[in-house]
This record gives sequence, structure tokens and C-alpha cells, in this order.
Amino acid sequence: MVAFDFREPIDPRLIIHRLPKSSSKLERANLAEQCLGQLNVDVIHDMGVGWYFDILQPQAGTKYANYLYDLRSLSLLERLKRKISPYYIRWYREMRELEKRQYTSRRGIFIAVSRMVQNHMQGYYKVDSNRVRLVYNGVDIRRFSEKDRAVHRIQIRKKLGLGEEVLFLLAEHNPRLKGIQTALKAVALLKKDHSNIHLALIGRGEAEIYKKMAKRWGITEQVTFCGFVDETMPYYMAADILVHPTFYDACSLVVLEAWAVVSL
Repeated sequence: MVAFDFREPIDPRLIIHRLPKSSSKLERANLAEQCLGQLNVDVIHDMGVGWYFDILQPQAGTKYANYLYDLRSLSLLERLKRKISPYYIRWYREMRELEKRQYTSRRGIFIAVSRMVQNHMQGYYKVDSNRVRLVYNGVDIRRFSEKDRAVHRIQIRKKLGLGEEVLFLLAEHNPRLKGIQTALKAVALLKKDHSNIHLALIGRGEAEIYKKMAKRWGITEQVTFCGFVDETMPYYMAADILVHPTFYDACSLVVLEAWAVVSL
């Protein structure tokens, strides 16, 4: 395995090739190519870092599509600031150069995790359709058990201080891109006619600005910011409705996990 960092503990069965960290996307791709070129391996499976591969599988979709949809989640002023920011100008140029070299490479095949990503590959970079394989993301449905559902529902609702309220769940690590503001607005509208609703938000994203929004819209009691949780499954079991007003998702694991609960 070749990477710039690894999450501990590392599986002892893996042979690790740790590369020096770099803030430059192009430098990282160069370092990966240098390392991989010296290894005697059967298949090089790249998740979107470099241009030296047998299989390229950008798990989050093309970076260019992500960039375009991310802009839509910003206000007009925020878009203007980003477009004149030296940091983002450099980031954009490197991103475009990296993907140009990836998708014009004559090496290997491309795995798209959804039809949308496949269309982006072909639409933005003219990738030959014969070199694209459509492989959707998957989830381990063994994590979700009907016999545990009632237990988790009781435990999580007690933790949230809820009774019979209708519980909406939003799971995110990028609150702005995942549409948290839209979700909060929806709660504010629903509250006018339905007092028995509650929204739980789980994820690493910065919450302070959205807590202020909730307070301004008078829905503090209807919203709980849970922060990062080690295991999301109990929250799926406790919720009644998944909320996912995202601006962009290549193939959302959150939606697939929610479907796994529905199928129980």
C-alpha cells in the first residue's frame, strides 16, 4: 500500500510504502509515480491521487465536478472571494492539471461510482466509454440488524431527550456542501404546523455558524448538533426520516446505509 498517511493500527499483513507529505497535488502525484514505478506489482489501483495507474477510481467523483457544485453552495460574495483568492487560484490550477493528466492518460481503466460520475468523466474529459466501468458503492448490511433496532431507537432517543417526536437525521462531514442550511430552514417551516419534530445532525463539520442560524430561526429546541460519532448505525435505527439535501455526492454512502435500515 502506497499512501502519505495511515490510520493506526495498521494491518500487519500490509506492506507499507509511506510517502513524504506535500501540500501540492502535482507533487503528490509525482511522488506516487516515482514510488510505484519501482515496485513490482500486478495492479495499481489509485483512488484519485495520481496519474500512474491501472485502475483509477475517484471515490468522490471528479474534482472538477465537486468544485462546480461546491460553488453553488456558496453565496455570491463567497464565490467572488474564492475566485480571487491566491490559495484557491493555485488549488484550481493544480486540480485541473492533475485531472487532465489522469483522464487523458492512456494507461488503464476508470471506475465510476455512479452514472453521474461516468457522465462527468465523459463530458468534462472526453474519456472513452469503453474504458469506464460503472461500480456503485456498497455497504455491509450485516451491520444492520432488526433485533437491535428497538434497543438503539430507545437508547438514542433517550440520549437526545426525545419521546415520540418524528426524528429527522442528517449525517455530514461538510455541513455547507451537504445542505445543512436548507435542512434548518425546512425545520423552521415545519415547526409552524408541527411541534413534534426534531433534527439530529452528526458529523465532524463546523457547527457554530449553524447553531446561530438555529437560534435566529427559533428552532434551538428542535435541533441537536451531535458532533462526530464513532458509530452512525444506532442513529439510523433511531431516526424516522433521513434528510440529505446535498449539493453534491458522487454516490452517497449515507443514503445507501439508510436504505439498508429501511430494508430490514
